[in-house]
Amino acid sequence: YGSMAVNQNQGGKWYAEVRIDDYDTGSMWVGVFRNLGLASRGNLNTGVRFSGYAYKTDGNATTTGNNGSSYGASYATNNVIGIALDLDNNAIYFYKDGAIQNSGTAAFTSITTNSGAYNSSTVGDGNYIFGVDGDGGDAATFNFGQDSTFNGQETAGGNTDANGIGDFHTAVPSGYLSVCAANIPEPTIGPNSATQADNHFDVVLYTGNSSDKTISGLGFQPDWVWSKSRSLAQNHHIHDSARGVELRLNAEANNAEISDGELKTFTSDGFTFDTAGATNTNNATNVAWCWHANSGTATATISESGDNPAAVVQANPTAGFSLITYTGTGDTGTIAHGLGAVPTWILIKNRDQADSWAVYHGGNTAAPETDYLVLDTNVATADGVGWWDDTAPTSSVFTVHDQHMVNADGEKYVAYVFADVEGYSKMGSYISNGNVDGAFIYLGFRPKFVIVKRTNATYSWMMYDTERDPSNVMNTTFFADLNNAESASDNIDFVSNGIKLRTTGNSFNGGSGSLFVYMAFAEAPFKYANAR
Repeated sequence: YGSMAVNQNQGGKWYAEVRIDDYDTGSMWVGVFRNLGLASRGNLNTGVRFSGYAYKTDGNATTTGNNGSSYGASYATNNVIGIALDLDNNAIYFYKDGAIQNSGTAAFTSITTNSGAYNSSTVGDGNYIFGVDGDGGDAATFNFGQDSTFNGQETAGGNTDANGIGDFHTAVPSGYLSVCAANIPEPTIGPNSATQADNHFDVVLYTGNSSDKTISGLGFQPDWVWSKSRSLAQNHHIHDSARGVELRLNAEANNAEISDGELKTFTSDGFTFDTAGATNTNNATNVAWCWHANSGTATATISESGDNPAAVVQANPTAGFSLITYTGTGDTGTIAHGLGAVPTWILIKNRDQADSWAVYHGGNTAAPETDYLVLDTNVATADGVGWWDDTAPTSSVFTVHDQHMVNADGEKYVAYVFADVEGYSKMGSYISNGNVDGAFIYLGFRPKFVIVKRTNATYSWMMYDTERDPSNVMNTTFFADLNNAESASDNIDFVSNGIKLRTTGNSFNGGSGSLFVYMAFAEAPFKYANAR
């Protein structure tokens, strides 16, 4: 399987070719596979690991878990198979030695994302990857435009894609592109864009002094600061510009909001302390994860209407982040989030009561709007209509029902709402394989910060970042639901286009076939990312 995906939401026409180097008996499957947040190995035919669309050696076109139907000519050793993925029209065509199959009629004409979490063979996140599956002893070589000789096995073809890029063995279909960095669309947030990843999110390390302390160098005014002592077993501190300085919540506890007198001001590129506390203890080392919304200024003020709560919104749609305070109504209502995209992560805390943190995650089960997670405990996902009213969020609103954790009448809440931004942030899910050669999770960027939670069992929320672990293998972690000092637990790599798990640890890759959800933010988009 390849390591570079193309995304259905971005569209485009994409081409690759594969030479069958050795084929004996059984079946080989050449095609396109969806949802890369799966185990690194698995047989397409079983429908357990991968889900996709393929052209088989017997000439059939097939999807996961079936024998397929007659499509084109059979193929074997020394044949070159072309794969043309048309994401503008959700179709896939195949070629054999340069000849389009089935008289030019597509093998598949209605490929879909099947958005959501793992659900047998019907799973997808809109990402597609080229690949080949075969039996033991079978072998194949892919060409994405880097070598039309397939390592010297064929005569060079010299064919290029629609942008004049690449070296293909046979002619590339008109309008199709090779899957390479040069053809990846320019990200909204990236080195050649008007705004960079670290204009919206960054991680800062500092040492406390129990007195006046200025944290600077972020390059933006933070609106949400989540800080934690690295060297001491102290609480996670949550501050934001919507609730006001000095007002604190704890990520690992269900306590109501308190005035702690610690974080004194938000500045144009950081924040200040003027007293001792859990994240400013003298000589203690600390980390702060910081997000930018709208520099403390509301982008919308909403009055209560029926059961729809009154709310104040700070939305940063460019970065897919909205910071919202609202007052509950006690019955089903909607809240406008201002992102213009469907939220994939919503974190809500009752400010007035000792209620747990409610978490909506778009990758949590096949119907995430019917379920919820809890940030301040390690519990597995649970079903409950009282949280989201079994109603999925839309590009304009999210729904809260009557559960005390999200919508008690007259009580105050804060919500941190996120939507995916290609090349900058992704909130998704993956399936474990319980192997040291663990799952590879494609993000479309080199990550800077990642949180992971196993959803089918009682395991903690794991937190990693590149400031505390500047090189691979990464093993310095926090647990969002515990006040522990940082520790070494479970090994992963942050790579140029995602995350590679290198552990059988239960909190990251345990229980083969288990579902994990994650929240990730970029250091650099894949188009410009280098390996670490």
